[in-house]
Amino acid sequence: VHSSKKEKQKHKAGKRAEKLVFNRLKELYPDGEIRWVSGNSEDNSITLDDTKGYDMSYKKNKTDNQWKYLEVKSSVGNSFIISINEVSVGIENKDNYHLALVNSHDIYFIEDFFLDEERVSEFKALKSSASIRPIDFEVYYNIPKPKST
Repeated sequence: VHSSKKEKQKHKAGKRAEKLVFNRLKELYPDGEIRWVSGNSEDNSITLDDTKGYDMSYKKNKTDNQWKYLEVKSSVGNSFIISINEVSVGIENKDNYHLALVNSHDIYFIEDFFLDEERVSEFKALKSSASIRPIDFEVYYNIPKPKST
């Protein structure tokens, strides 16, 4: 059972994570185009839509002709929840669908999440049941520690 207080905290953490990632993308790609399209966005000039399956789309620079799709996940610990819709959009756009995991103030960009064929086949197997339809998946991960020199 979800309490409304817990849901509010989750929403607040999600919005904070998205804002952190949006600002980081602006720093990383000053000549790029970044669209924050989720319902958490503060951009009133575009139509916000939580059903797209991603939170942001971006191009790294003016000559980049391919949009990248970015789903932001706020995480405490070593897992996050990804929806069936996000998985479907990610598989359809596997070469251009990225994740940003936000743990406290750290952001980890994962550009190859749906390029892992074993992972994709696991998602597809779970989605293909005739009698059971998952709504969300809990994904466990390990962020590699930076190598010390």
